[in-house]
Amino acid sequence: MFLDQIIQPDSAFFKSWNEIKKSLHNKKGPIPLWYKHMINQYTLNPNNLRLNFELLHLPQQTLHVKRPKKDFNSLNQTICPRNFWAHFWSPSVKDITYRKILSKDNHNPNSPMMIMEYWVPCPIIDNSKDTRGHTPNSCPNLLQPCEGCSLHYPYYIANLRPKCILVFAID
Repeated sequence: MFLDQIIQPDSAFFKSWNEIKKSLHNKKGPIPLWYKHMINQYTLNPNNLRLNFELLHLPQQTLHVKRPKKDFNSLNQTICPRNFWAHFWSPSVKDITYRKILSKDNHNPNSPMMIMEYWVPCPIIDNSKDTRGHTPNSCPNLLQPCEGCSLHYPYYIANLRPKCILVFAID
């Protein structure tokens, strides 16, 4: 098993054995010794499953994700989907990148393209409340448009409102 399969998405708690068992093919048998060892060694309290160490970035393994479809009916067609998002692992950023798909086109039928706006996680600044006691699960996850970075495709001229555009082939 990988860490992302036994730790909650907020990276602060282990999943309970019942939660893990739901994803397994064989749901019978006692709790395995490796799980008991992990709970005893790496939690503050075995009753609440809170990790005794901090994970800044837990690599996520997403298995049930819909891939963007081509959806083209004819040549030289441009499709502008409404509110369609994608996320990818970026080796250059070494993190997940979030993108809003602005358009898909097949002007070159051999390599249809997606034009996407890059969005980044928005840090939450709340001066009115003490946030030291908050767990990652209790903090909202917000995204904001990137203001421009090294990933930006500089030759996009169709719309100047998005500041950071990425272009990718649809395969």
